[in-house]
Amino acid sequence: MRDAADAELASDPELDPAAAQQRALERFGSAGTVAHAANGVGAAVRVSALLAALTGSAVRMVAIGFCAVALAAVGARVLAAVTSVGFVYGLPAGTATVAAKCAHWLSVQPTAGTCAQAATLENASDSFQLYLGGALLALGVIGIVAGVTWLIRRGVRAQRARHEHAPHEHAPREHATQQHATSRTRLPKTLVPVVGTTVFGGTGLVLLAAAVTNLAVLGLWGRGQWYVEAVISLAIAAVYLVLFLRALTATAVS
Repeated sequence: MRDAADAELASDPELDPAAAQQRALERFGSAGTVAHAANGVGAAVRVSALLAALTGSAVRMVAIGFCAVALAAVGARVLAAVTSVGFVYGLPAGTATVAAKCAHWLSVQPTAGTCAQAATLENASDSFQLYLGGALLALGVIGIVAGVTWLIRRGVRAQRARHEHAPHEHAPREHATQQHATSRTRLPKTLVPVVGTTVFGGTGLVLLAAAVTNLAVLGLWGRGQWYVEAVISLAIAAVYLVLFLRALTATAVS
């Protein structure tokens, strides 16, 4: 608007500054037109910032989930040492087993006297290795991706800083517009906590039901293991619930 008023004065030096500003305002159009144009500037920046915020929150929640998986693997081993391997990793009583599976379990667990004992020992070994190894591998991949993303963002910020100090007429205004658009794009404070409470709380209830019914899934069973996973998931849900209540209270007060 100031540039438009200056252009009016440059074209007519005898024009009154107030009249030049009025002409500039008339050229801009109505308030709705100006607002629509202003909101269009930096829209891509705001959308990318929103997607980045959502992706970052989702990745952090997934990382917490893999940490829970690793903790469950260790917790199940501890519970097996305190109680028994059969309680934590054993097949439910009366579970039908395929003859080929029994032969495989007995071949890899020669110290076992029965098919059920061999299945329990094999489940204890496989569950610990797959849970802990898979979780650590996933966390390593997430860490690498997060590190590369941080380096890319750092390079982008450095490039923007150089562009800001470059001797271009419109660079400061463009940078200010992008910075303003990005700063206004924030997730609601209650969003991540309520999603975390729902996801981990629902998962914990499903795992608890599996423990109570002593559910046996193909390649996955063990009442004690279900209990450990349920407790860890519900504990994480409780933390998210506390964060949600705090964010909700802060929002209500503000």
